[in-house]
Amino acid sequence: MKATIWHNPKCGTSRKVLEALQQREGVELEVVEYLKQPPAPGKLAQLYRDAGLTPREGLRLRGTDAQERGLPQAQLEQDLEQAQVQKDGDRASAQPPAVPSSINSRASALPQS
Repeated sequence: MKATIWHNPKCGTSRKVLEALQQREGVELEVVEYLKQPPAPGKLAQLYRDAGLTPREGLRLRGTDAQERGLPQAQLEQDLEQAQVQKDGDRASAQPPAVPSSINSRASALPQS
């Protein structure tokens, strides 16, 4: 199985998922550190579609400046999607989901590192 994890090394959950995927036999893993390589808005929208999530459902609040930027109160999903990928210094509030290729055939089109 092919899988891509959009990884944040500072996030305990992300580290645990990465470790689990690395230990699982038969997983061809691609790791993208999204704070170093943030996805373009279109790619982020694709990842949410592939995972079956809305941007609001994928919004990470803990450890980000999302509250300060008013993202939880955003009215339109597309506004939230666009605001999430804006960077503020070294912080970004988007946390793209890990997308195994079995979820959707489009996952195989994820960028290669």
